Amino acid sequence: GGRLAGDRVDSMLHYAAPLREGPGATRDAGGRWSNVQSAPAGTHLQGVNTVVFEPERGSHTASKGARTKTIFTTVEQKGLFRSTDAGATWTDIASSGPGAAAKVRDAEVGPDGTYYVTCDNTEGALGSVWKYSPDGKWQNITPSGSQGGSQPYWDIAIDPADGKRIVVLR
Repeated sequence: GGRLAGDRVDSMLHYAAPLREGPGATRDAGGRWSNVQSAPAGTHLQGVNTVVFEPERGSHTASKGARTKTIFTTVEQKGLFRSTDAGATWTDIASSGPGAAAKVRDAEVGPDGTYYVTCDNTEGALGSVWKYSPDGKWQNITPSGSQGGSQPYWDIAIDPADGKRIVVLR
């Protein structure tokens, strides 16, 4: 199966990230679906791995009301993408961070708008944990020592009350 994410600002807007395809969107709570043409389809069995909305730090006014402005998605072997206009256009943000070849397995956005991803270490990829600040800078925050390094990182959770409290599952 793929991933499904709903906009907290516009309950009618949902993104589905099916395997082997690009993300799809519905603006009527599932009545009709369409492909998101500005984000690429996956070429690997994982396809689109994640779709996450930034918490309600800002919204974009569209013809049917307000929507969350910033959305992130990860596409296997294609990159990590961000939309700052409620999904109308997407920009690849992977190059200065984990790179397009990263095997992203989970992503979350903290209460301050910082975007976090966990990466698996399969197929020669580097297992790692990264954060992308609201001002557009990547930082590798992979744990070090015997508990860290290049390992398969599968899940991440951010405390909604304190964005500095992060839990990573490996």
